[in-house]
Amino acid sequence: MEHALTALQEAFGALQQATPNKGGHREHAMDLIQRAMWQVQAGINFANAHGGGGW
Repeated sequence: MEHALTALQEAFGALQQATPNKGGHREHAMDLIQRAMWQVQAGINFANAHGGGGW
C-alpha cells in the first residue's frame, strides 16, 4: 500500500505541474487521485491498527 501511495503522490505532482488547459479533466483527475490517496492511507491506518497485514 505504501508503494501505491507513493505512486499516487507522484502522479498528483505530475498533474499539478501540467498545463491546466485540459477542459477540466486535469482537475478531475487530481480530485480522483486525492480521493484514492485518502483511501489508501485509510487502508494503511486500518492495517496498522489491526496488526498489520504485510504479506
